[in-house]
Amino acid sequence: MATGARAQLRDAGLPDPRLVASVRRRGLVLAGSLLAVPPSSRLAAAESLWRSGAWAHADVIDGPFGSRDSLGLIEIHALARRRASAVDVHLMVDDPAAWCAELPPVGRVTVQVHDGIDLGAAAASARRLGSELWWAVDSEHATGAALELLLASLSAEPGLRADGVLVMLTPPGRSGFSLDPARLDDVRAACRFTEHVGVDGGVSEEFLDAIAEAGARYAVCGRSLFAHGS
Repeated sequence: MATGARAQLRDAGLPDPRLVASVRRRGLVLAGSLLAVPPSSRLAAAESLWRSGAWAHADVIDGPFGSRDSLGLIEIHALARRRASAVDVHLMVDDPAAWCAELPPVGRVTVQVHDGIDLGAAAASARRLGSELWWAVDSEHATGAALELLLASLSAEPGLRADGVLVMLTPPGRSGFSLDPARLDDVRAACRFTEHVGVDGGVSEEFLDAIAEAGARYAVCGRSLFAHGS
């Protein structure tokens, strides 16, 4: 497909039906990252995702994860008014508890774990929304044995037990990176603590088999879903 045609599909917020079908065939639940869509098309993209049975994934990026443009509170409230139960807000911020205080009730709040975060406050704030709580982990803060220790400690503390774990396959909050297949070992590690494991970052058709074989059940797709292979 020509570059111009791919851009038009992305700008219209239309997910690739072939990738949607491929994700389903592998038993994965799909989420579309609205960050890959121009702001003017995000609500339309979310509606398309919901019609296909997918989640709308809303990235919020701030603090230690940089100043990249991301979704704001106005957009998230608009999404929640349409179908809150299928909105996953991914907080890559320095104070997720403060953000949760401003969020509407949504289906899921995913909190990026990083140094200095108050995990207890973040978990309590997400729970007060009535949302599922997922922890997101990345190789810069926990991988291999360190990840297993982190997940073990979170599982041992009732107030920190999450409904799922999202393993970042690229550095969180940054663009221009390709999926790191070595991170799939961390998916396998996470599956020893919960059956609800997802992946995010660089997910595309070529990696779906490996992602499913590693044990993931939830996949966040961005550019590969909306730019139709760009």
